[in-house]
Amino acid sequence: MARSKEFEVNEVLDKAMKIFWEQGYEKTSMSDLVEHMGIHRRSIYDTFDDKHSLFLQAMDRYSGKVSTTLLAEIKASKTAVEALHKIFDVMISEAEDTPSGCLIVNSAVELGTRDPDVDTRSLESFSEAERMFEQIIQWGQREENSPLIMMRRKWQSTCTIFPLASEPWREPRPIRKN
Repeated sequence: MARSKEFEVNEVLDKAMKIFWEQGYEKTSMSDLVEHMGIHRRSIYDTFDDKHSLFLQAMDRYSGKVSTTLLAEIKASKTAVEALHKIFDVMISEAEDTPSGCLIVNSAVELGTRDPDVDTRSLESFSEAERMFEQIIQWGQREENSPLIMMRRKWQSTCTIFPLASEPWREPRPIRKN
């Protein structure tokens, strides 16, 4: 009869994520993982297969947690600009119990060129962030009184006025209001 696990998988995965985040993949030994995760080496192998698989699952866990946090902030925002502010606040604030930096960026720098699994996960995470920003920018472009729209209108009026000032021989063009 198989023994039941005496630990919560996500809880020990969070501990592994933190130690990988602090030290990186290469500097984290199996002994470090055993100590920080608080489970036996055999349990790590039985649950996660090997150090590399554990690392990839820790990256996935990190990406999921960050995405969940950012999406909650976006949904709670009333405007696109507010959403952008909240995202940057989350990204630059460091909780006391978390290492500095970003596990995905750190992993891409450390392993991205020689580990295709890390490279793929990193690129997927970066693409997800790009899509999130694109959606927020599109949201802002649809808002009538958005600072993004106001900036666009100012830019358009500037582009209309400056050619008139720099080319006095041309007939003045009417300034259009959008």
